[in-house]
Amino acid sequence: MKQKHHFLWAVVMAMLFFLMPCHVMAQNHEITLSYQDESLPTVFKRLESVSGYKISFSYDDVSQYRASGKLEKASIIEAMNHIIGDKPLGYTVDGLTVKVVRAQRDDKILPTVKGRVVMDDDGSAVMGATVVIDGTNQGVATDIDGKFVLQEVPKSAYLKISYIGATTVRLKVAAMMNVRLKSDELSLKNVVVTGYYTQRKQTFTGAVTSFSGSELRSVSDQNVLSTVAALDPSFNLTENLSMGSDPNNIPDIQVRGVNSLPNTDANLLNEQYKGKANLPTFILDGFEVSVEKIYDLDPNRVSNISILKDASATAIYGSRASNGVVIIDTKAPTPGQLKLNYTGSVDFEIADLSNYSLLNAREKLKYEDMAGLYYGSKAIYVKEDYLETYNERLKLVTKGYDTDWLSKPLRSVGITNRHSAQLEGGSDNFRYGVNFTYNNTAGVMKGSGRTRIGTGIKLQYNYKNLRFRDEITYDNVSSTQSPYGSFRTYTNLNPYYYPYDELGKLKKILFVNNTATGSSQIVNPMYNTTLNAYDKTVYDDFVNNFSVEWDIMRGLKLKGNFSLERINRNMDVFKSADHTDFINVKENKGSYTKGNRVTNNYDGNIILSYFTTLKEKHAVSFNGGWNIQETNDDYNSYTVYGFANQALDHPSLGANFKEGDHVRGYATKTRLMGFLLNTNYSYDDRYFVDASIRADGSSIFGSNKRWGAFWSSGIGWNLHKERFMEGNKMINQLRFKLSTGFTGNQNFYPYQSMMMYQYMSALSYQDYIGAIIKAYGNDNLKWQRTQKNNFGIDFELFNHYVSGYFNYFVENSKDLLVDVTMANYLGFEAYKENLGETQNRGFEFNVKASVIRTKDFRLNLFANGMHYKNKLRKISSGLSSYNAHADADASSKPYVRYVEGASINSIWVVPSAGIDPATGNEIFIKKDGSYTNAWSEKDYVPYKSTDPKLVGTFGLNAYYKGWELNSIFYYRFGGYAYNQTLVDKVENVNPYLNVDRRALYNRWSTPGVSAKFKRINDLTTTKPTSRFVEKDNLLRGTSLSIAYTFNRNWIKIFGAQYLKLMFTANDFLYTSSIHREMGTAYPYAHHYALSAQLTF
Repeated sequence: MKQKHHFLWAVVMAMLFFLMPCHVMAQNHEITLSYQDESLPTVFKRLESVSGYKISFSYDDVSQYRASGKLEKASIIEAMNHIIGDKPLGYTVDGLTVKVVRAQRDDKILPTVKGRVVMDDDGSAVMGATVVIDGTNQGVATDIDGKFVLQEVPKSAYLKISYIGATTVRLKVAAMMNVRLKSDELSLKNVVVTGYYTQRKQTFTGAVTSFSGSELRSVSDQNVLSTVAALDPSFNLTENLSMGSDPNNIPDIQVRGVNSLPNTDANLLNEQYKGKANLPTFILDGFEVSVEKIYDLDPNRVSNISILKDASATAIYGSRASNGVVIIDTKAPTPGQLKLNYTGSVDFEIADLSNYSLLNAREKLKYEDMAGLYYGSKAIYVKEDYLETYNERLKLVTKGYDTDWLSKPLRSVGITNRHSAQLEGGSDNFRYGVNFTYNNTAGVMKGSGRTRIGTGIKLQYNYKNLRFRDEITYDNVSSTQSPYGSFRTYTNLNPYYYPYDELGKLKKILFVNNTATGSSQIVNPMYNTTLNAYDKTVYDDFVNNFSVEWDIMRGLKLKGNFSLERINRNMDVFKSADHTDFINVKENKGSYTKGNRVTNNYDGNIILSYFTTLKEKHAVSFNGGWNIQETNDDYNSYTVYGFANQALDHPSLGANFKEGDHVRGYATKTRLMGFLLNTNYSYDDRYFVDASIRADGSSIFGSNKRWGAFWSSGIGWNLHKERFMEGNKMINQLRFKLSTGFTGNQNFYPYQSMMMYQYMSALSYQDYIGAIIKAYGNDNLKWQRTQKNNFGIDFELFNHYVSGYFNYFVENSKDLLVDVTMANYLGFEAYKENLGETQNRGFEFNVKASVIRTKDFRLNLFANGMHYKNKLRKISSGLSSYNAHADADASSKPYVRYVEGASINSIWVVPSAGIDPATGNEIFIKKDGSYTNAWSEKDYVPYKSTDPKLVGTFGLNAYYKGWELNSIFYYRFGGYAYNQTLVDKVENVNPYLNVDRRALYNRWSTPGVSAKFKRINDLTTTKPTSRFVEKDNLLRGTSLSIAYTFNRNWIKIFGAQYLKLMFTANDFLYTSSIHREMGTAYPYAHHYALSAQLTF
């Protein structure tokens, strides 16, 4: 037994001997482990596998923590201390077991912080907002409902909450937190709004320019289009020297030049499609609208405008994108207590007549005498009567008749009243906004104007992860033309005519001219203002936009939109029987033209968006969508003649139609369906790529070519994100972008691909009406496509004091729609085919500098510019035929000639050596270099181009406490222009109409004396000549505004929360290298405004 005890004791001692070294070896085990941004449960599991210890922990206690580090030959104690660090955790080691526990809390720690983040403007939950404990790396991202949870937060801590497009906030921590983020205009500049979805600008390869609503309103309160043109030179309102400041003239717009050829088909049934092929696409709150809709839009409703220019930015619009896309977002209602925002202004317009320099009465009579009206074989008046006619006019001059006709149709000041009000409020779940607009724009011509009255309501309801929005708007716009007629009429009237008779009443006939070919009456255009006569157009626009968003899961969103729009337009033009238009008409005097156009638009789209970040370095987004459109247009008009009484101004009271006349009109329907896919990938925000593809089917093109595919791809590099650029205060941002892709254009007549027939009421037999073929179809007519190539650089320098961008672009348009000439015996002059090619190339830049940036004073300077050239690369036989017809009908005006290798904007004239000092005749230079006095169309050359070398704007913004100063100047230089008004007012003049002073003082009159203009008694027509091609250098003061925002403490006694007063001057300066009449049909004007913005 004793031996047994000794044996057992020996076994136990042996086991202890072998076990004890094992335990010591475990405690002294050298642990090597590397872990990078891994969750604590993962790190502990890996530690178990390499250390031999069992790590015991509660998942809920440690799952929110992450750790990074590297262990080399560490003990278990060193390893646990390194991994846990300063986290509120503790541990104990018991043999081969390590137990991890939550550290005992103290009164200075909040065990749990919960909260929700929403946007202040619409109450929508913010998914993906970053919530961190300020000064630490501890943080989380909000979930699909905008909620977040943080553990073990010191009560003294602050939370910093940030999100793209919103102002970052810093708030004192609390157990329950509700956070509201406000949209930030500076942050919004880091977001690209495409109309379908938004993308981060930092990883976007497209060329986009964006402006906030407040930026627009600091420039002008007139209309959105002219304001954007003042800020971005690539958005060009083509200059209309005829219509001037006419409030009813909708401007023509080009973005980065011309990509399509103008329509030369005179047989188009629908005139509205002529000249609109280069118009950009306008998207308002996600739906396509007309340029007139944007022209009449209240600027106070605008939240943001973006101009998409290159393929990466526009390809998602496919067939509608070759001319650029303009995205406009309106304001969303903000929650909270009921709030009223009001903006009111009084605008003053004063006609600018500085470019007119006409003869006075005595000078005009002298000019007529020198021009030979009263003597010799070229005398206009009968020889025996010329002295009597001259003396009669001389008496008028002697009596002091010297009428200032230019002032007669003009208001001394055109006064406009504008009022805009928005009423908004609600909660995070339901909010509402109601707006009202009134704008009675009074033009500088008496009786002209445009009145806009609009109202709308926006509703938004949020239910869990669903957001419903509905907006209903109604606009009534009425435009009236001046009863005084065209301003050109008054510039032509001789100053020795007097509009009133002896009784002070307006004359109907100013003068009777007796010439060798008969007599003619000079009517008084002012007389028509005493009659019942009007020219007015009214349209009503009703729109209902509905959308629903569903946040399916974190990063995945589905959005559906549908829009219904109905526009009803009525036109009425009435002229009584006593109107001067009927002075030589014997019967059926007076006319009434009535027109009606009804347009119904349907637009819908569904967009699925997904965004995720993998391992904090790989950011991926996908956007897929489908959209449909349908537009129905129905137009008719007719003219009735013969009105016995001017008070009986109704079409039914007219006597009859003019012989051969009938009701005119058309009915068109266009449909579009498209699919789109876009993806973007970025690595560590340094390298990024994106790609888009779109397939569109349209009823506009041939039945065999209904569908077209459009795509884009781009790459980019954020150089400033590279490690070797860290800490570089000189270069804060430097981004390189390169993109290419194909886009399309469908701004064309809806039925151009079809064989068209026109019913002819004159061709009738029994109960049948005959028809003739109007246009020849082409079933293979396909999409016009533009390949857009763009290289861009975005930069911020010197601690963000200097910023800007540079873009170089080349745009090649192919398969342009042109007319192909057909043999005459086929009965058609031409049909449509895809044959033309053009190219636009150029660059644009924008630079902003913050010169002074202190707490109370800021001064910013900016300048931008653009240069581009256009070239025709291929034309059709139809355009060659057009050139030939134009040559045969050469007039006093240069016309566009389509020649391969030349610019569309070339000025085609015959070179001139000037006026012969000996004879006063013009000397022309033939193509062989010889001289001649005979003008010939065979000597046409592309003499110069209207394309400027550089066009842009510059200015400053200054802020001092509550004061603001903004100024913008527009410049253009290096291009040329044909001074047509000079031709028409100096050489191609009708001698019994008033003329420019240069016609009297600068025309040739003395042999041997040099002159710029041919001899004064030469009444032959001057055809296009290089003598009238002049440098087109321009500096214009576009906008000047001074504003003051009152301290809130000063105005709260009146119950107001915000008050801002502003003075604005537009078009206050104009200086040009060309002296020419501008605004020949409607004068230009200086615009001044006083406005107030109030919030209650």
